Amino acid sequence: PFKGVQKLSMVLCKVNEVLEIGPGWDIQIMFPDITELEIDYCDGLEKLPTAVCNIVNLQELSITNCHDLCELPEEIGSLS
Repeated sequence: PFKGVQKLSMVLCKVNEVLEIGPGWDIQIMFPDITELEIDYCDGLEKLPTAVCNIVNLQELSITNCHDLCELPEEIGSLS
């Protein structure tokens, strides 16, 4: 795990491939202290991965310039 990492920026990447690597992989376990997530210029991102909703310490979520994004998971409402 990457303890102490509070901000993660994903720019020009395939977010779905990064956040949903495989069974048992959990962003909350890999980055337990993350409070900010930035997703920018990620072409091809049509749906925000459900894994984002599992980040319990998340305080700021920024999604910009992802023009293909058309769907958010229902679980996004559980973020506070």
